Amino acid sequence: MSFRKSGDKSPKTIRSHIFRPKSTYYNILHFDIFSKLEFRTLTFRMELETNFRLTFTTKGNQSYSYVHVPSLTRPTILLLHGFPSHSEDWYYQIQYFSRQGYGIVAPDLIGYGYSSKPDDVLKYRLRSASDDVIALLDSLGLCNNVIGIGHDTGSTLLSRLAAYQPNRWAALIFLAVGPAKMGTPFDVNAINQLTKEMMGHEMLGYMPWIGGDTDAQAVLEKHAESAMTLMFCADPTLWEEWFRPAGRMKEFVSQDKRADIGAWYSKQLRQKHLQVFGREGGYRGAALWYRMWMENLFLPDEKDVQNCTIIRPSLLVVPEERSGAHEEQKKMLKEWFPMLQTVLIQETGHWLHLEKAAEVNEAIGKFLDDVVR
Repeated sequence: MSFRKSGDKSPKTIRSHIFRPKSTYYNILHFDIFSKLEFRTLTFRMELETNFRLTFTTKGNQSYSYVHVPSLTRPTILLLHGFPSHSEDWYYQIQYFSRQGYGIVAPDLIGYGYSSKPDDVLKYRLRSASDDVIALLDSLGLCNNVIGIGHDTGSTLLSRLAAYQPNRWAALIFLAVGPAKMGTPFDVNAINQLTKEMMGHEMLGYMPWIGGDTDAQAVLEKHAESAMTLMFCADPTLWEEWFRPAGRMKEFVSQDKRADIGAWYSKQLRQKHLQVFGREGGYRGAALWYRMWMENLFLPDEKDVQNCTIIRPSLLVVPEERSGAHEEQKKMLKEWFPMLQTVLIQETGHWLHLEKAAEVNEAIGKFLDDVVR
């Protein structure tokens, strides 16, 4: 296993692991790994930049790029992103919770960002990805009392981490998605047929294109800005027209259409997004994650734990939807997370940790104050 700054080929010991944003001054405690934990007031300007991004290599030779802020007074938070996202999209959570004394570990998951992008779809199995994240945590000495936060597909991965390593977690927090219990088969065609009958359009119509069409990755990378404007659009109703219905995302992106982006997705975040998704291999992870799901390649690994129940403080933070879909999410997750609490966020969409960052952070912070010592 090796550690270095991403892009640094020398095996240097990193003196300090700090997420260092720049523009607006604030104070942070400095962690010196050569000697001891010492309290040092440092002044940084806050701009969206990670100066101390690290790299971890697994025994299977998969490279993970990640942000690490060492814990000062509170437990460490693991942040797991979803689709199409990467660790930079946790900026507001990294900033907020590190100021509160929490440690942070925010990896680019396999296939995303600056982490490895293997061609073998089996590397994207939930068990395989879980083992990689556990190895990363072990390398940092984070064997217990870890707080997990996942968004979208990151929520599903977090639920599997909890099942495979139940004693590692102080609390578990799921954003936007309440994952189904272990061993639940995934039938995207049945889901799309059912939701089309109920809602007039498919719920996951984009998935067969991204995960099943061999040309999708190249199209998405060529028109990455078009895809970004749709995924982070200001008008959430566009998803019902151009993202969820079968074939519509392919049409939107292939024709290089544009939508207005939400003001909550800042210029810096947009630039970071295009840097990682608008290049060769940028969408490889997304395509293979979805292929893994559609082929149910995760199921054999879950056979022995399909009836597990996770007894840990848990929180589901979801948008309040007119359709009542949030109630179904809550019901599904509470079946195997019986300690689950739920917070509804009004007037927000899928990207609630970006759209309503302050409100989401406050809700998570209150929950952690109550359940984590």
